[in-house]
Amino acid sequence: MPTVIDETLELIGRCTPVQRWNIRTLYLAQFGDAIVPHCINHFRIQPQAEVRSDLLRFLIRYARDRDDVVALAIMALRDRSRVVRESACAVLAYSFADRAVATLQEIVDSGKQPTATSARNAILAISARNHNLYYPTYEEWFVSEDDPNQPKDEDVAHCMRRRLFLT
Repeated sequence: MPTVIDETLELIGRCTPVQRWNIRTLYLAQFGDAIVPHCINHFRIQPQAEVRSDLLRFLIRYARDRDDVVALAIMALRDRSRVVRESACAVLAYSFADRAVATLQEIVDSGKQPTATSARNAILAISARNHNLYYPTYEEWFVSEDDPNQPKDEDVAHCMRRRLFLT
């Protein structure tokens, strides 16, 4: 039986990038890291690269505490889509996961741009334990916290149907 998390994640394939991010911050924030296994499952079956990329970015905040998020990001480094690979690099940069460095170094050594630059920046961020180094032109990279005060389960289903015209 699908949960409200799964039902919400199924909708994101029909949404714009802004709508996807709003779903994450407005509806899924209440669940904390309980969304992780659901995002991982949806990532594996999602055909749209931009949605796979967003699913990875939904999980950035958990990358330092959850090995399954790091494992997904390492797997995503081999994705056929550049945007997915770059999101994977961002997740790994934030994670500070030393175990990712060897795989990232393989990408740097391959020289395939722009992913090689992203991988190089991720290695720098991991080695310095400073995720802000991943985006060298940014002054600061902010990862927002979950908000348990966002709508609760029953409110999510109602709001999603009303806002996205579901039956």
